[in-house]
Amino acid sequence: MRIYRSSDKKHRWRLILSSFIMGSDSLFEHQYLKGFLFLVCELGYIAYMVMAGGGHFVGLFTLHVANQVSTASLVYGILSILITLFFIYLYIANLATVRLNNEFRLKGKSIPTIKDELSNINNKKFYLVSLSLPVAGA
Repeated sequence: MRIYRSSDKKHRWRLILSSFIMGSDSLFEHQYLKGFLFLVCELGYIAYMVMAGGGHFVGLFTLHVANQVSTASLVYGILSILITLFFIYLYIANLATVRLNNEFRLKGKSIPTIKDELSNINNKKFYLVSLSLPVAGA
């Protein structure tokens, strides 16, 4: 809500649209690669949950879906939860991108390109890159 109030009235519709269609603000700001990646991830998640993920999630609790062994239902159910958690992470990352783009617009600065963001990860946030593998293995 704070982001909505702090934005200018001209761009508020972008905030609302980005809440439903991930990557739309990035597409409007000519960050095409990031916008399409967010959009493809959202459409892929929706397709997975409609086609199989919903049944796998329910199978986690019933441990019997479509003549599967209970172990397979358990594994697929846990996998659907992990995919959902990853989607929630991407959704939050999308909203963080919208917030940063809004701050750059309000300050009159240019919005960083994908090259700028990748160089920022390698230079200023190298500790995140170097510690991600040990943390993932823990």
